[in-house]
Amino acid sequence: MPAITSGRVLVTGANGFLGLYVVRALLASGFSVRFTVRSEAKAAFVRELFVADAERLESVIVEDMLAPGAYDAAVPGVDGIVHLASPVDLLNAGDPEAVIRPAVSGVENLLASIGAHGNALKRMVQISSVSALGGDFTPVARYDEASWNDESPRVVAELGPAADSVSKYNASKVLAERAFWDWIAARQPGWDGVAVLPSLSIGPDLQYALSGTPTTAISFALAPLLRAGIAQGQLGDALPFHGVDARDVAYVVVAALTTPQAGGERFIASAGPVGVNDVALAAEAAGGFANIAKGNAAASREALRAKSYVINGSKAERVLGFTYRPVRETLEETIKSLPAELFAA
Repeated sequence: MPAITSGRVLVTGANGFLGLYVVRALLASGFSVRFTVRSEAKAAFVRELFVADAERLESVIVEDMLAPGAYDAAVPGVDGIVHLASPVDLLNAGDPEAVIRPAVSGVENLLASIGAHGNALKRMVQISSVSALGGDFTPVARYDEASWNDESPRVVAELGPAADSVSKYNASKVLAERAFWDWIAARQPGWDGVAVLPSLSIGPDLQYALSGTPTTAISFALAPLLRAGIAQGQLGDALPFHGVDARDVAYVVVAALTTPQAGGERFIASAGPVGVNDVALAAEAAGGFANIAKGNAAASREALRAKSYVINGSKAERVLGFTYRPVRETLEETIKSLPAELFAA
């Protein structure tokens, strides 16, 4: 199918941290946006944030994305779809199906609605995760778009509720993306599929000003480290995740819709590993952190990469034509966008 250069794009889960950036990028690129959220209050939240583009915004309430036909009213007449709606549960201590079923069935229900009512569709972008690439986070691990995480689904299948919560979350991501590609392979629809796999998405928090709730990345990754403080001896450590600016992910998503050769491809969206030194430098630049050791501005990114597993996000840069923002700059902007008390011990 040809690339989409104009028209209407459906965004599911538009009120989430990344969803808001995707909506903003689509509007800035001239698209009209139909978005789904679970309640009218959430729809009002999105409309308030993008009030200047009200004439190009349309909402559809999907209270239960697991209900048959949940997206029947959302897909007619759209040229593109970006599917973000999926649970983020990193603390599940019980039945893994509580995490996996909503992720997989949400994709399958959307695809069923597309099959029945999505005659205008040209391209769909499935937002997956680097968690779908693999679960080995030791320095020897290497991941690119050919990688698939078969280990986490195996662990969850064997251990059930006793599996660790990260394996359950990872399994939900890989199984949802597999369901997406399997459906396309089985039905050969007249539209293209693309998968975008972000690492931990960070950036100025568009949600917080209206909702007072920080994004998952801030709650689970950044805030605990800043609250605990950073000692000089920690500065050389690599954190157990890679990061990417949410604005870069949004760019990748829009480019995945508009670039002809993106059809049928997977694109990792990841700027690289995140070091404790990166956080310390960002905190120093933001100001107000007495318990953070002074970071080393001359520290080598290559030294950090040697301590971390590798996620190769260069394909997106090469094919879609952009350069990732530096992780340190994104961290600084993220910290500055939020009230200091969020990081207080």
